[in-house]
Amino acid sequence: MERGVKRDLGLSTRNVVEGVGDLIGIVADPFIHAYNWLGEKEPTTKSLIAGQPERRWERQATTREGWGQVLDNMGLPRAETASERVQADVGRALTGTALTMGIGGVLNAGRGAATSPSVANRVGDFLTAQPTLQTVSTATGAGAASVANEKGYGPGVQLAAGLAGGLSPGAISSGTAAATRGLVRGRSGIGMQRAIEDFGQLGTSPSVGQASGNRAVQGVENLLAGSPTSSGVMDRFARKQAADIGEGLQANADGFYRNASSERAGRAVERGISTFAKDVEGKRGQLYRAADALIPPETLVPMSRTRAALTTLTTVPKGAAATGEQFINPQIRSLAERIEQDIAASRTSGPMGRLAPTAGGLGYQTVRDIRTSIGRELADFSLSTDRPTRQLKQVYAALSQDLDEAAKAQGPKAAQAMSRANNYFKMSASRLDQLERIVDKSGGPEKVYAAAMSGTRDGGTTLRGVMQSLDQEGQRAITGAVLKRMGLASAGQ
Repeated sequence: MERGVKRDLGLSTRNVVEGVGDLIGIVADPFIHAYNWLGEKEPTTKSLIAGQPERRWERQATTREGWGQVLDNMGLPRAETASERVQADVGRALTGTALTMGIGGVLNAGRGAATSPSVANRVGDFLTAQPTLQTVSTATGAGAASVANEKGYGPGVQLAAGLAGGLSPGAISSGTAAATRGLVRGRSGIGMQRAIEDFGQLGTSPSVGQASGNRAVQGVENLLAGSPTSSGVMDRFARKQAADIGEGLQANADGFYRNASSERAGRAVERGISTFAKDVEGKRGQLYRAADALIPPETLVPMSRTRAALTTLTTVPKGAAATGEQFINPQIRSLAERIEQDIAASRTSGPMGRLAPTAGGLGYQTVRDIRTSIGRELADFSLSTDRPTRQLKQVYAALSQDLDEAAKAQGPKAAQAMSRANNYFKMSASRLDQLERIVDKSGGPEKVYAAAMSGTRDGGTTLRGVMQSLDQEGQRAITGAVLKRMGLASAGQ
């Protein structure tokens, strides 16, 4: 046939027909060679002795060759040049691949999504797996083997070339995918997996940039968000993700504390701190009672430090009596006057006014009761906020020092018990000071919650102190409120 379109069509037809013959020949050719024999050989001495003619075996044409002879009789052209022969080998191989994938599709025809796969379905899945990669690998493998044949190499080299050509597309595909994954997620991908799991806990999925943390990928996403053709898609994704995060955090917040809010958290903080203060007061009383048991109630307690502290707090500056008087707290002045009266009253006893044994001080139990009353007032957050907290703390410290002197006079056991009680008082007083600043807020429980959360941008000292002072319910109330707030968009966004 003359060169041109007509010849190309003829060659293509031959390639398709012979490709079908190759596929059928995989099954048919072994049977043809096993049972086809032609004629008999010339009789030999051996065959004459045996009285049987020997069968004569000849090589029979393969299925493809037989079909090729039919095509020759029909006048279809054969490949003549090296390029045409390579193209013919590739064409026949692609025809076989197309037929196997077609058979796989037939085996999977009518397969339901809910039905379990049968043996035929599994075979169909195998034949139709990765159709693109199958097609490319078939072409490259057949082409490589055919080129090796045209170069005059033997069967071994042709086989190796065919294997290399068939495997190369898969290797290139895997290498490209691995390189892309490495570029996006890094070497291990652990960080990316954690990000995906974190988003999944809130019922949403991250973008590639969010999951990978890769600045280059995030830059591409930012460009897409500003592009006219893709900005709508990116905006819808961002809005849906924000809504999913809000709902997810709300669900988590409800899991910690039902209907969590700043108001409910503030009330929980108030209750929790009040309970903590009462527990502190009880623990203080327990430790001081242990020390009291080792000190007789009538033991004289010198009041030198207490009287000195009260004198300092109630002294009016010289030359400014009228002005300085307004800075003297009435409660502290009253306390100083009453202590002086009690000390004066303890100096005499009976109608004759004789000096009492406790002259210059008060009994241990009396001083202990005075300090207990002041400590109870300092621990009660429900009292008026205008109480002289700072001055009362100075008086309490002075009373403690006077009581320490009395305990030391009773021996090491009493001194250790008093030291243990005083150390706990100092530690708890620091915590109570911090908590008092939180509760001492006007404006309701929302302000209490805001005070507990204040300063968390710089550190969690205040919040940590609050959480350690609350029971489990109070802790969960704060956690729920924080989670709910995390799921809300900032103002204007």
